[in-house]
Amino acid sequence: MNTPIKFLVLLLFLPVIGWADADASSAEIEYLLTTMSASDCTFIRNGKEYDAADAESHLRMKYRRAKRYAPTTELFIERLASKSSMSGKPYYIECAGADRITSGEWLTALLMKYRATAGSSALQQFVRERLAVAADDGASGILRITQDGVVLFESGFGSASCEASEPVSPDYVFMIGSITKEFTRVLTYVLEERGYLGFDDTVGDLLPGFAGDIGRVTVRQLLDHTGGVPDLIDKNGQPVEYTVEYDYVPVDRDALLVRAAQAELVFEPGSEEAYSNLGYQLLAAIAEAVTEESYDSLLQRYIFTPAGMTGTGFWFDDREQRDFANGCRTGDVHWGNPVDDGMWEPQGPSWNLVGAGGLLSDADSLGLFFEGIGDGVYFQTAAQSERYKQERMVYSEKRGQLVMGPAGSNGIFNAVAFWADRSKINVVLMTNRADHPGEDQMFRDIVGLIPLSYFMGPD
Repeated sequence: MNTPIKFLVLLLFLPVIGWADADASSAEIEYLLTTMSASDCTFIRNGKEYDAADAESHLRMKYRRAKRYAPTTELFIERLASKSSMSGKPYYIECAGADRITSGEWLTALLMKYRATAGSSALQQFVRERLAVAADDGASGILRITQDGVVLFESGFGSASCEASEPVSPDYVFMIGSITKEFTRVLTYVLEERGYLGFDDTVGDLLPGFAGDIGRVTVRQLLDHTGGVPDLIDKNGQPVEYTVEYDYVPVDRDALLVRAAQAELVFEPGSEEAYSNLGYQLLAAIAEAVTEESYDSLLQRYIFTPAGMTGTGFWFDDREQRDFANGCRTGDVHWGNPVDDGMWEPQGPSWNLVGAGGLLSDADSLGLFFEGIGDGVYFQTAAQSERYKQERMVYSEKRGQLVMGPAGSNGIFNAVAFWADRSKINVVLMTNRADHPGEDQMFRDIVGLIPLSYFMGPD
């Protein structure tokens, strides 16, 4: 779970190394116009009805004259194909057996369908070639790319087993490491919005009886790794280096808090920034204390259920029917996974993990988590959703929108995700082999293969 926080910054400099954006947009626009012409739909422009052939001819004329204003397919739809240039009135389309909708809605849905099938063939080809290189180099795992919930690419590669060849299918469950912290962060914003805590409240305010130097650290400082809280501690509250074995030392919540109360801050709160797993374990403990509910059940109530996630958790009620990828140490030595190999305590993971790591997920469910952030399903108000995005995401000049990219690793399992908020592009990569440490570079290469035109939607 001990993952550097530099990854989010690296997303700002992701290269774009894929197929030509102008060619991709031209092919997409041609598909939209051709499909419109062949449809049985009626086109309504400035209150008058036109058949599909007339509509196609009109839009083709506008595109020919004003192509420079529509360098991407999304901008073609927004600037040329959604409303009259003279009156500003929206265009509508009415198809047999369907309600009248705006042409922008109709064309956008058609574009998503195209990109999920024929339009994504070039992207799929380049991504498959990159995965083949990684698999030849010893990598294995699952990659999933979606836009607005539409799957553009999904494939396993390598083996889910260390001892034999076991093809990875999309429903395999992997450990996601420190991406768990993103769940804890969302949960903290949920509880703040509902009045259970404040970002300026201190650990001492929210954990009755907690005595120690860490007690003066605020919730905000825990979230932002600026509280001076040590990364990992032993039973005496002393800092220790990370090993994968540390995650599975039996520690309950009360024992963790006793240890934390003995720990000394490594710098004055608010004066620096340093990654802290312990800080997120404390956030999970605070969540339980202020709600009198378990961290696991809080995730289910406020995150898994609203997002429709059924493939993420610590334990799975249907675990006998699920496939769990096995982690492989260097040399393909079996390490396994917490569910099949009995690493969890009867009540779940050790509190050396809770809040900071340990969640398991399939790719679809993890993707739904990020879509939930984009759609604001976790919060009661749009204002809190926007606050979360502004405070958590970073603005990518290259892609013209807010993006985020959490990652997690225990040195065996690795997970990396990318979310582009306006264009709703989501990439999830999860792997299971210590022999292949190049997941970050592989991930950057794959995101770089997605044409910029996919990101350039309307503001």
